[in-house]
Amino acid sequence: MPKETKYGIARKYGMTVDELEKLNPKVDVLQPGVMIKVATNVIDDQVVITNDDFQFYEVQPKETIFGLTQKFQVDQDSLLALNPGLKDGLKWGMVLKVPTKDPRGKELKDIDVEVVENEAYDKTSLASNLKDFSPKNLVLMLPFNLSKVKNDSISNSREVILNDRVMRVSLDFNSGVLMAVERAKELGISTNLKVYDTQQQPGKVSSIIASNNFSNVDAVIGPLFQATSEEAAAQLADSKVPVISPITNRDLRWLPNLYQARPSDEMLREAMINYIKENSQGKNVIIVADAAHAGVRNLG
Repeated sequence: MPKETKYGIARKYGMTVDELEKLNPKVDVLQPGVMIKVATNVIDDQVVITNDDFQFYEVQPKETIFGLTQKFQVDQDSLLALNPGLKDGLKWGMVLKVPTKDPRGKELKDIDVEVVENEAYDKTSLASNLKDFSPKNLVLMLPFNLSKVKNDSISNSREVILNDRVMRVSLDFNSGVLMAVERAKELGISTNLKVYDTQQQPGKVSSIIASNNFSNVDAVIGPLFQATSEEAAAQLADSKVPVISPITNRDLRWLPNLYQARPSDEMLREAMINYIKENSQGKNVIIVADAAHAGVRNLG
């Protein structure tokens, strides 16, 4: 039809532009009346955009729905309403109908996507500021203590898990890591994850590192405890592999590649007190403390 484009036709039939071109290798330029081959999954929507509020956009490699909502300043429900084909998932090469203006009427081409001047934009969101989408090689070290479990006994496994707090924490943390890996995949980042049982022993950590290749590892998460975290970081210091201690809040030995994700109680306390001092002018602040924490109360 007149005014139809490859983008519009590909979108209408749930195809990518590349798929449309491969079906019609002899059609370089579309002309009214030309017969072409298309897919059968028709989207019930007009092909031609009749106003300046919307445009066609071809999805690029590794883009995500979340990223597109940020890029075009539209919520996910609206993006899905504009593009019913997204109900089957986003794929590279899809042609989407997207707005040309943000909710305030500003042309999106004038907006810096990385720093959007929008009060609702979350400037602290790591997901919206991703730049490196290369696959990540991660190692997870946890004290599962699997040697305590008899492989042929379900009742023994249950009993060990119920009575071993460290094992429960490790299993829970492992589940969280797997969820994070899936979330990263949704955002376009694949992960090669290797998991090792440290048995809560620094010697076991040394053995794992000595008997495996860590040269291409981007980061080690864990081990959970101070001694094993410090041992892992010390063993990997020369190769500069980051070791992230996720749980302990004790003061760790300084090592250039050891990162502590959880701050100490003293650091949290100091940050909270400083925040209160800076933001309590004109407010009635009540500090409740027992006799054992009188010193903390006096800091206020």
